[in-house]
Amino acid sequence: MTVKWNGVWGVFFLILASIPAGCTQPYYGYPGPRLPETETALLVPDAGVKIYSIDGHVVNIKHESESGLMSTTRAILRPGTYQLALVPQHIKTVKTFTELQATLVANRQYRVRIRRDIGGSSKWREYEIWVENMASGKVVSNIGTSVNPFQQ
Repeated sequence: MTVKWNGVWGVFFLILASIPAGCTQPYYGYPGPRLPETETALLVPDAGVKIYSIDGHVVNIKHESESGLMSTTRAILRPGTYQLALVPQHIKTVKTFTELQATLVANRQYRVRIRRDIGGSSKWREYEIWVENMASGKVVSNIGTSVNPFQQ
């Protein structure tokens, strides 16, 4: 009987050891070796918004509460100006997006923010999306508006 349980425990520990710590992975937006935080910027999305692409490269970065096993929850980028395509996650019937240009500085952390129901001329949900410095709250991008394109 102990041999049977030892085999079960062995398989359990083998599976446990094969699961990477953290279960999420960053997107590195630059080639080569990993750079220190002092030379990179961190970009993460708020709950309710997904970073679909960075400079045309599809990355599908979701908030950690909306992500699954081995998904991407953050981007580590070199300083510079980036073109971002962002998708509100609250819309279920049709996906819409907005494009922003954000300028990131090294050794800083940034968050893609979203505000729902901004109350424009449309009776359908509208969203404002922007990027801000997490420490200062300073907006570092233009502010985009996203609405259902079929309901305008």
